[in-house]
Amino acid sequence: MIRLIPIMLMSMLLMSCNHLFYYPTSKVYYDFSSFPHKAHEFYLSSSYDETKLHGVKISGRTKDFSEKKEKSMHPILKKIYETKEKRNIFKGKTLLLYIHGNAENISSHFWNVAWIIPFGIDVLIIDPRGFGQSEGSVHHENIGRDMSDILSWAIKEKKEKSYENLVVFGQSLGGTLLLKAIEREKMIKAVDLIFIDSSFLSYKEMTKEKIKETFLLWPLFPFYKILISDEESPQKKNFISKENLPFLLVSHGREDEIVPYHLGEKLFHFYPAEKIMWPIEEGNHIDIFMKHQDKYRWDFIYLLEEKLIFKNNH
Repeated sequence: MIRLIPIMLMSMLLMSCNHLFYYPTSKVYYDFSSFPHKAHEFYLSSSYDETKLHGVKISGRTKDFSEKKEKSMHPILKKIYETKEKRNIFKGKTLLLYIHGNAENISSHFWNVAWIIPFGIDVLIIDPRGFGQSEGSVHHENIGRDMSDILSWAIKEKKEKSYENLVVFGQSLGGTLLLKAIEREKMIKAVDLIFIDSSFLSYKEMTKEKIKETFLLWPLFPFYKILISDEESPQKKNFISKENLPFLLVSHGREDEIVPYHLGEKLFHFYPAEKIMWPIEEGNHIDIFMKHQDKYRWDFIYLLEEKLIFKNNH
């Protein structure tokens, strides 16, 4: 019986690789109609099988701000509106696509980017299949297709709505999925800046880290390379061959307990174009904009000014 334990554990892990990476919920954590800026909810059809993907686009334009909802405003927004520094600086000419991590849905992760809307940036967030109000079930094979559709749709939105800039922002697993979508995207020149936070490159490497953390799974360590494929991981050879790659910002908390810091460093060194890395001292997983006394919120706004506004004025 003892000899069978490793085999049983391997079988269980092979059958549940999906659950190693994906923890979606359908719970509504926040009602977007309560947000003081105009929010438009919609469904996008997957080009693969027409599965409906739920999304919301929030306007950063001053004219789309409702003073009637100001009293019920979240503390994160109240602080920004009280300071009024650089309010509406981007004047609704920049679109930010946000890709969240492997758990819950857009209504819970929304606050990682809600703070940026008063600066005049329109925010677009879409759940892949199986998350939130999107249809279907998430699988390792189909979530990448959804992410390619989402990125292509954001690029199309930039063109049709005449945005000057498109910023794409992925956190945790969302960063890995976003980089893979960028690798596949033919119209990558339309993306002006990529921001990846608390993320990793290789599913195999991430599986290895999780096995190392779990005592009962240690017997499986020699076999981690066969537990999950890296076919959906970003491939450097495909990035090297691409022209006009956007500027990349990578951030990672040095105390990240979910995705180790060294995996963020690997991601940074992987990218073959202009880039910068922000090591977040005492930072944990995806807390860059939620803690640290707002330092990185302002650093990000200043970086966007430098890379987007100043660029367009020259």
